[in-house]
Amino acid sequence: WLLITGIDILEDKKHYAQEPTSLINVTFQELMEMDRSELAPYPLQRIIVFLNSRNKGPEAIPFCDEILSREGFDGKDVALYYKSVSLAQSTDRTKQDEAIKGFNEIIDKLQSDSFTDDAMWSLGLLHVQRKEWVAAEKVLFRYVSNKRLNKHNPEVWYNLGLARDAQKKYIGDGSAATAYSRCWSKYAGHFKFSCPAMLRSIEIESEYGKSKQGAYELAESWLRSMAKYTEHPVAGEYLRKTAALRDELASDPSVTVKKPS
Repeated sequence: WLLITGIDILEDKKHYAQEPTSLINVTFQELMEMDRSELAPYPLQRIIVFLNSRNKGPEAIPFCDEILSREGFDGKDVALYYKSVSLAQSTDRTKQDEAIKGFNEIIDKLQSDSFTDDAMWSLGLLHVQRKEWVAAEKVLFRYVSNKRLNKHNPEVWYNLGLARDAQKKYIGDGSAATAYSRCWSKYAGHFKFSCPAMLRSIEIESEYGKSKQGAYELAESWLRSMAKYTEHPVAGEYLRKTAALRDELASDPSVTVKKPS
């Protein structure tokens, strides 16, 4: 407990100086060298969070397991979440399966106020990564349907679009177009997700929508609204692709090109 108290003091001092960082690392290292079975739950949690903040999640798994092996401790969501995150990053599908089980337990059994948002987001992305589109859609739609969950909305709406897209649910209720539209209309400033969502929306409208005219007008409107971002490191690429698509649509006989007034 003296070590934990020392860490708390050093972390408070970090607001005023940089020197305590190395001391925090040394203090945590000393704490980790102690017998895990003799550490109280709180120090174990601090170690787990510390290691994950340093991108050393796999090293935290033994400390997670120590907490999870104990009965009657109501803070198991911390250990289970961080263990599941580490396992999800593995290329071993057996470990990924264990991560899926862990995320589901946090969401459905523990019903953790602290970790349900991140667990459901992580679970949905893992299903997307594994191309398990039906499962991904189910989890991601459950996320956006819960108004209490909103930390990852831009990414979740975009990936929900991907999951539906992969199932050829292009237009209509519960479609990829609906999810993409929600992403780019409500979270336009999150270019990493809103820009590819917009481009794919235009492609879907062109291929499966009511007319190519609508796709052309959507592309033209977006390009005008984003004119100042043509050199943006993220948005620029999608604006160039959209401009090429707009020009392609403009050459279609069914499209009426409106000249700027």
